[in-house]
Amino acid sequence: MRYYGAALLLAAVLAACSDPAAPVQEAPAAITSLPRALTPGEQDIIDASGTFAFDLFREVNKGQWRDRNVFISPLSASMAFGMTMNGAAATRFDEMRQTLGFPLC
Repeated sequence: MRYYGAALLLAAVLAACSDPAAPVQEAPAAITSLPRALTPGEQDIIDASGTFAFDLFREVNKGQWRDRNVFISPLSASMAFGMTMNGAAATRFDEMRQTLGFPLC
């Protein structure tokens, strides 16, 4: 399940960085066995997701809920934030990418 969320975030990042006028690239090679080694881009997405999760937990722990039991899903938060980011433009888009830990295009 962890890789599914990372794959969706990777797709959002790649879509945000794509150029519609760019030439069509070849399809990636078929996956013939599992587990397979992650690409550097996939590993970067996973690392960014982990950093975002722990940053989110730190912020929640600083807030008014410090002495209460709180359930929070960093995956859900990052997915919602990523979907919102797709509707953003210019500076706001860059700020959202930075918050999620993705490199700027």
